[in-house]
Amino acid sequence: MTRSFPTFCCLLLISAIAAGVSPAAEPQAASASQNNASQSGAAPTGWIDLFDGKTLQGWHVSAKTGHSRPSKNTSGGRWVVEDGAIVGSQDQPGNGGIILTDREFGDFEVAVEMKNDFGPDSGLFLRSTEDGKAYQAMIDYHANGNLMGIYGEGLGGKPHIRNYSFKNTVTEIDVKPLGDPQVAFPVLADAWPSATRRMSDRQI
Repeated sequence: MTRSFPTFCCLLLISAIAAGVSPAAEPQAASASQNNASQSGAAPTGWIDLFDGKTLQGWHVSAKTGHSRPSKNTSGGRWVVEDGAIVGSQDQPGNGGIILTDREFGDFEVAVEMKNDFGPDSGLFLRSTEDGKAYQAMIDYHANGNLMGIYGEGLGGKPHIRNYSFKNTVTEIDVKPLGDPQVAFPVLADAWPSATRRMSDRQI
């Protein structure tokens, strides 16, 4: 039996412009689908829109994670739709949270467009529970952070894999792989299609 889990974006002070999933797309098809979606603004065949661009229908906020401790886990941050994007921010100093899809998925690919400022700490949580145990695709867009490393959120920090870290500015990076297996840097644009993998219950 295939288990299903929520997939969600944990976004603090970051705008998610679009989000969609493909339950069973092959890597090359997914790459083409993402290109078509970005050009037309609509989800291509085989993909499911997670965000309608207007409301938070299909999403819910959880205040059960450590990100919501400043409110004693009574609120999960502020989540609104502005200019066609989901925008998450602290609702009181230091208090954030996570936003999850109502729908659960088995095997899937996910495509998300984000607009980040340098400084916030965020991430795309995959296979998450309501209390935030997940495989986090890191969006740690700050000094000593990185983008798209994998971190076991609420799982003892395992796995923790990255191939670089930012220095003090976004234009300076420290190319030092971390974790096992170590992932070479960089993954050039022409290699992205072959680097795309389908997320499944059997992986990680």
